[in-house]
Amino acid sequence: MVGDDHDGRSGGAPVVSFDPASGTLLARRAGTAVLRVTVNGVSAQRQITVRKH
Repeated sequence: MVGDDHDGRSGGAPVVSFDPASGTLLARRAGTAVLRVTVNGVSAQRQITVRKH
């Protein structure tokens, strides 16, 4: 699991965790994160917002 991106408001707790083996993105708490992926030298990124219901 990868989950080190955070917005700084919760003491470093990740907003999301990503499991690259399964492709699963898990919401951990409300906030905003950026998922960055590089494959064969090609990079992409998406901003993800998790809202509390």
